[in-house]
Amino acid sequence: MEDIDFYEDEPVTPTFRGESSGSSKDITILLLGETGVGKSTFINAFANYLCHENMQDALQNVICLIPSYFTHSDPQTFKTTLVTLGKPDSNEKTGGESGTQSPKCYTFETGEGTVRLIDTPGIGDTDGTNMRNLLAFISQYKEINAICILLKPNSARVSVVFQYCIFELLKNLNKTASQNILFLFTNSRSTFYAPGDTAPTLTKILDTIKNRPPHVSIQFGPQNVYCFDNEAFRFLMAKAPPNNLRFSAENERDYGASWERGVTTCQAMMRYIRELPPHPVEDMISVSNARISIQALTQPLAEISMQIAESVRLCEIQKKRVKEFQGNIEELRKELFTPAVDIITTPLAHPRTVCGHADCCETVNVNGVKKTHYKSVCHNHCYLANDDSNVLGNKGLLDCKAFNKYVNIGETARYRPDSFHPDNELSVGEDGLVEGFTAEREKSENCFQCGHSYQVHLHIESVTERRNIKVRDEAKQSRINSDEEKKRVQEAMVRDLEKTIAQWKKENEEINRCLSIFACFLSHNALTPFNDAYEDYLKYLIENHKQSHSAEIRANALHLENSLQHYRQEKDTFAKAYAQRKSGADISAKAVTQAVESLFKLEKSGPKIKNFLELMKEVRKAAHAEHAEVKVETSRPGIRSRLKRWIFG
Repeated sequence: MEDIDFYEDEPVTPTFRGESSGSSKDITILLLGETGVGKSTFINAFANYLCHENMQDALQNVICLIPSYFTHSDPQTFKTTLVTLGKPDSNEKTGGESGTQSPKCYTFETGEGTVRLIDTPGIGDTDGTNMRNLLAFISQYKEINAICILLKPNSARVSVVFQYCIFELLKNLNKTASQNILFLFTNSRSTFYAPGDTAPTLTKILDTIKNRPPHVSIQFGPQNVYCFDNEAFRFLMAKAPPNNLRFSAENERDYGASWERGVTTCQAMMRYIRELPPHPVEDMISVSNARISIQALTQPLAEISMQIAESVRLCEIQKKRVKEFQGNIEELRKELFTPAVDIITTPLAHPRTVCGHADCCETVNVNGVKKTHYKSVCHNHCYLANDDSNVLGNKGLLDCKAFNKYVNIGETARYRPDSFHPDNELSVGEDGLVEGFTAEREKSENCFQCGHSYQVHLHIESVTERRNIKVRDEAKQSRINSDEEKKRVQEAMVRDLEKTIAQWKKENEEINRCLSIFACFLSHNALTPFNDAYEDYLKYLIENHKQSHSAEIRANALHLENSLQHYRQEKDTFAKAYAQRKSGADISAKAVTQAVESLFKLEKSGPKIKNFLELMKEVRKAAHAEHAEVKVETSRPGIRSRLKRWIFG
């Protein structure tokens, strides 16, 4: 069993996207489990239990939030029938139990509070991406009342899947979230509504976790274990149009009893959850939020390092000009300014895949405005949602159309949304299907548009321009009335420029210090092998500047190389100090929070850094908003009063 690092840091304050669970009567439940365990069936059954007084009422209007299908065999003839219900969408895979692709929240309004069920991708099938997406998704909520881990009662894979699930969860969450964990067993009729052979395996794993530092206790007993079958929902599916299957009176009585048992178990579970102290999400995802902030700041901080390099170079040129100035008073007045570079960031309407190779991009100067011109826009409207944006060499880009070719080998037909490649715009019709064709896919690590490797490509969500500005001191200009005053103003201007240069350099040192904390944090907390995205991006900028035809732009490459050298030194110093556990070498999520706050306080760069971070987070939230939340209709007469009575007492 692997070692786990648990975190008890002060929270990284998240930015909320959806409604937060500010009311004490709100209940937010997170559902986790491997693909096929029955999360989707559980959610569909739960919705019907909540919104219908009894099974006969449910038969009049079966609620199917997540499309599902199964094969039914006639008990007399053994003839099989495919039973389907619900319209597929691009977020679901309708295979046995629907496989969710991205987290989605189902909300039930009661008038006094809200019940939220957060469905997640199959946690046991991830390489770290789904876990990152999940943690980013739940950061929009203020509290989580329960973390429900769904398991089958006699699963041979339970040890592998459960260990992966619990380890990856607790690697990212604060350990106190363990008291909000529940275990839900699906398909448990065959084990007489008990955990079955799974129980001894789970108990052994939980005991091992408890006996090893930091001794996290996860209870496993009647109070937090609930056994379901939810076969009554399948009965509802089979009876509902267009399936319209017939059942014997005896079978209908059995399913009716199963319905009542499901309702009773759900009510008991909700009463238990209602009494649990809700767990603050910011405590749970401090490590995840630190990662999100670092990733969002990587490219902006590289841009600001370039801004500082240009500003320092311009100030040094201006200092020399003023110091050596020999003209008259009127001519001097024109030179009394501090040059600087302003950064303007504009979000794109949709993400693009671009090539950062020196042959495919350049820094251009148009009417005093410098910007990186990507000559190779390899995919202008990229629909990928699970890659790491603004990071060079991001493997998620290998799913982009720029790295895939398709050859039509079949007739145009209509297919389920989950049949399509991820980088596609899907228009789902009334029948729940999408028009397309069968194709052979050719993959490549080199772009089919420009020929360069994915390692020099980026998935960008905004464009950045740099504009040279002049900050004038009107007070100095107005007091020049004599040659003696002219000399004093010249000397004062030189001192001001030296002060500005020193301030820029000091801010760059602080940025490098904070970046070294970020790099060490990621290398010690990475779910996947660590790559220093900032160093890679800075090297890319240096190479790009060196290739420029402009001597002015090429000169900036030297400043950027100095910045890169200082960053590497700072990172090495910090890493050595941490290895020896010296004072000040903290790489916790709390340290990341403090570093980000330190960046915000920088006099010159701070406002831009803060604006960059907020902009990048908003762009990413918008990109992931498509499947965020589904509100379940609860306005029919009697439903809300039933919900309040059923859940809140």
